Amino acid sequence: MKTLILVLATLCASVAWAKPKPGDWQDGVLVNITDDAPGVASNAPETVYRYNIRRAYYWVKVGDMTYVFVNSWSVGFHSPKAPLNLTLNGKVKIAIEKQNAYILDDAGKEIERPLVLKIAQPAGDSEANR
Repeated sequence: MKTLILVLATLCASVAWAKPKPGDWQDGVLVNITDDAPGVASNAPETVYRYNIRRAYYWVKVGDMTYVFVNSWSVGFHSPKAPLNLTLNGKVKIAIEKQNAYILDDAGKEIERPLVLKIAQPAGDSEANR
């Protein structure tokens, strides 16, 4: 019985370790949603076992950084990863942990998706100059 409790405690601790800490959350704005990967002219349709795979790339601006993460889902099949519940040009909470982005959607649900790209604002370029 003690072994079972120790295993469960270890599993719970490892899950908690992977999640971002509350201080890691940053306020950002969802500035763009595209269906083409950054830097790619056009993506060819992808099919996996008769299901069409869709991808959406979400661009979130946080201060001088823009983070791009991807969400994939299959069309014609109930997928828990269907388009995310986020508002374009709306405020979002985001945390970056290694190569993953954690996002709080409009309903407050925490979502983890792979981080595709980080873009820094060029030095000397400011919003006032635009």
